[in-house]
Amino acid sequence: MRSTVLLFILMTISAEALALETDNYLAWEVTLPDSEKEFNKFFGERIEHALAEVNALNKPVSCEAVSYRIANEFKTILGNNPIEDFAHSELTGMVFPVKEKFVQDSILNETRFYLQFTGLAPNVQINGVYLGLDKLAHFASTGRRYFKRFLKRLRAGDTEIEATQSAIRYGLLNEASVLGWWASGVFSYGDMEANYQGLRFYKKLCFDEKDSYLSQDEAGKWYVARKLDLRTYVNPYWDESYNPSLYTRSSWPIVRSAIIRRYCGIKSSPRVQERLRHYDSFAHQSFSLDYIRQLQESGYRNAPIASLQTTPNLCEEAAVANTSP
Repeated sequence: MRSTVLLFILMTISAEALALETDNYLAWEVTLPDSEKEFNKFFGERIEHALAEVNALNKPVSCEAVSYRIANEFKTILGNNPIEDFAHSELTGMVFPVKEKFVQDSILNETRFYLQFTGLAPNVQINGVYLGLDKLAHFASTGRRYFKRFLKRLRAGDTEIEATQSAIRYGLLNEASVLGWWASGVFSYGDMEANYQGLRFYKKLCFDEKDSYLSQDEAGKWYVARKLDLRTYVNPYWDESYNPSLYTRSSWPIVRSAIIRRYCGIKSSPRVQERLRHYDSFAHQSFSLDYIRQLQESGYRNAPIASLQTTPNLCEEAAVANTSP
């Protein structure tokens, strides 16, 4: 009965809610090649394709309209995201694990019925950051929804800061429901950071008077004035082993046991420590991280605190338990 109910929920929620979860711990002992150039090229080609279609209309197209047209290049349709499709088909040797379904290898194994049907998003590496492919989908797809919310609030009279805060609260609400808890039992703060960086990207397309990616010629045709570099947006907080997620009460005991059993022993390895030091060197707090922390401190219900579900706490707890008489 429970499985039937969960399947019904999955079939009725929006397609974008079926974005995959990821397990960044799986890549702790793996070194992946940097795929920054490949993803920058992919995003650049999609942007150029959108501009070609916009310019072919031979009529004035606003900054907002061209931004939405570009956003549609990355939209998840019926559970399929073009970024994930590109990586699986074109980036052989740059994603890990390569199996279509590897839930059985993950800390999320046996946590939710949902995961047995969807599998997990594999890891890629950009500028030394290990992230799930789902984060790039959040960056482009949910970032688009942030952007729409942001513009809506600006038109309603909000300041830019207020509009940004509204978009972040919108993201928290979705993560606490259809994009997180309800679908997979995972509330991902890595998703939240990727969403916010997506908002920054869409604002930078043509709303930045000084450094926009796009510009118009004298005939009103749009063109790329500055190329996108994903290193501007990808940061250590996209890695869920560094920026931990929160799990449901039913899932957490399983995840907790898996982390202690599989990963506490290798946390001190040279490979993992080098990665964490690299993260620490440029893990600067974004506006979104700061605002979410403020909401947590105020007791905001859609911003649960994951501080007790972190690898350091768990490993210290396990070490004490193992040395206790």
